[in-house]
Amino acid sequence: MLEDQVFSYMKQGPMGQPEACYRFRVTFKDTTTRRRGINFPTFSSWMGTIRELGIVRVGGNLVPDFESGRWGMVTNHSDIDVLGDAGCLDLIEGRMHISKVYGQFASSVDMHFAWVKIHEDGSEETIATSNMATTWVEITGHGLVEVKPFPAYLEEFIRSFLPNGSRLEGSTAQADCRPRREPRNLHRDAQSGACLYRAPKAPTIEPELMQQTFHTTSAESNLVGNIYFANYYHWQSRLIDGFFHGISPDWSTTGGSPGEFHCMHCEVKHLREAMPFDQIQVVMGLKGLYERGVHLHFDFYKRTDDGDRIKLAFGDWEAVWVIGAQGAEPCALPDRYLAALEPKRTARASVDLHLLQTR
Repeated sequence: MLEDQVFSYMKQGPMGQPEACYRFRVTFKDTTTRRRGINFPTFSSWMGTIRELGIVRVGGNLVPDFESGRWGMVTNHSDIDVLGDAGCLDLIEGRMHISKVYGQFASSVDMHFAWVKIHEDGSEETIATSNMATTWVEITGHGLVEVKPFPAYLEEFIRSFLPNGSRLEGSTAQADCRPRREPRNLHRDAQSGACLYRAPKAPTIEPELMQQTFHTTSAESNLVGNIYFANYYHWQSRLIDGFFHGISPDWSTTGGSPGEFHCMHCEVKHLREAMPFDQIQVVMGLKGLYERGVHLHFDFYKRTDDGDRIKLAFGDWEAVWVIGAQGAEPCALPDRYLAALEPKRTARASVDLHLLQTR
């Protein structure tokens, strides 16, 4: 029988700094995959929730500053590594700590998160980790910001969350307090299998698979007034679902699919701010094709009234194909997906070969 074990507390982080911990249950809305698990955008929403609950102590000052329309914090980049699975009503503990403060005016903050499933016997299983960097800014116009120093109350608060002995402007000792991680792509390459195609390095990732324009409103914004960072992950998810649904609509019905893509890694890096009622064009390209998975790239643009595009952000998504219950091992991509992607990568390879022959 499930018991209500939802609560929050503080503990010591990896280098002696405070680590905020929040326990909560996975909700019906959180479980949106075909295997009834957590899809990757949910972790971005959890990141925002815990980040904001962690600043309640200074909320009396911070909320009025944000409500003024003059001050805010913007997300520079974030990433999510999915390591396991969780299902509806599982007990999750989200943990957040700060590793350093740095940059112009020492007003950028690196935050690190772990998402831990608490089993009925009390044992723990880390199902995901994530990272985020934010910066304190002054809002100078529509979608325009300037980096500014922290206000005194926020500087004091953040100082209290830094590793023991660290200075506010950062120190070499802080570099080791990030979560320990494997060398980049080592685990993901092993899961994905042999590489069948890798896009050439270029300003634009080709071939393009799909694009979609989202008409934003205040529903995508937050207290600061800009477009909330988690929307970028939800837009990624919508293009991914739309593209593969177009290939296999019969697999989109309940029980229709033999498997699904399981995200291993995703990230978004922001260049500029978007605001409510901006039109956001999201372009998805094939960055890599593997025996058991895919690597997709995303570019996010603001469409102006005169038809121009202003790049707002870019990101990546890496996933493997899995069949069976939660915890299943990756397996070969379905033939229908390989067949759909093969002509695209073959066409690109032919173009590259032609260019080499004519040089």
